[in-house]
Amino acid sequence: MKGVIPAIMGMALLLPWGKVAESYLVLAQVSGLERSAGRADQRGAKEALPQQRKEPPVTAAAWHPSGKTCAFAVRQHLRVCDTQGRLAGPAATVAGRITAVQYDPQGRWLAVAHGEIGRQGIVSLLALTSEGRLASGQPAWVLEGHRDSVYALAFHPSGTLLASAGYDRDILLWEIPRSTPANAIAGRIKPVRLLKDHSDTVYGLAFHPRGSWLASAGADRAVKIWDTTSGKRLYTLSEATDWVYTVTWHPDGRRLAAGGVDRSIRVWEALPEGGRLIHSVFAHEGAVLRLVYSADGKLLISLGEDRVVKIWDAQKMTEVRALPAQPESVLALAVRPD
Repeated sequence: MKGVIPAIMGMALLLPWGKVAESYLVLAQVSGLERSAGRADQRGAKEALPQQRKEPPVTAAAWHPSGKTCAFAVRQHLRVCDTQGRLAGPAATVAGRITAVQYDPQGRWLAVAHGEIGRQGIVSLLALTSEGRLASGQPAWVLEGHRDSVYALAFHPSGTLLASAGYDRDILLWEIPRSTPANAIAGRIKPVRLLKDHSDTVYGLAFHPRGSWLASAGADRAVKIWDTTSGKRLYTLSEATDWVYTVTWHPDGRRLAAGGVDRSIRVWEALPEGGRLIHSVFAHEGAVLRLVYSADGKLLISLGEDRVVKIWDAQKMTEVRALPAQPESVLALAVRPD
């Protein structure tokens, strides 16, 4: 273990992996829990319920595109740390529990999804300095449009468009401003497009590396591919047998991977006319929660509800390495982009 980053409370682990010593996984996890079977407080998520919480969980994590800083969320609090675990810039607090965080590819904004179950889901944009630190503890822009909790965020590769989705089954697209508002009051942004075809909660979003398509994954057991210009659904991949939690594009843009409650990872060849399933592997003893490709596309990293992180040969989909099971449930995974 490289080190432990104090993210207010809870625990976030910074782990070296692979052959390059400067590549890191970040695992955000529950700390100090006694657990029993049941459903989580995130409505619809199939995971264990904590009986007694000594520390609140770190529920979301994301690396800045430079790899110099990483953002962590605990309840309604947000912290940005450098690779040595030192706080980088001011802290931020938002209204309601934070459910997702995402940096834009140019490193200008940090998008934070937050709110309370059964109420309006909110996405706030926090401005960043050139070093990847929070410029202020207050949101610069607030994105309003969701009718319930937001569980997924994805930036277009250009950084000019943000996709969000969650419990209300809607996928909203937002145009991202180039600068902060002229006054000190956070500006309001309305969505520019609504993508609507999922029949249950949307848990995963991923833009194609060229930005022309958006992939979405949900509790309706479906992965859907959308044209981001027209908003048209191109096709649906329906091989999953249970809820799908995560979806990610290979850096070459020709393959798409997804996983969820059926414990399997599926990889499709994604073509304009449809998808062709090329791999389906049983991956974890619990649901597959997160999938991330390495920057060079050679590896696929998976996080399971079994508290295990696995590294796969992305071409053959054979297991290369399994990291030791973590002592507590792991709720988020982030891989440094470099």
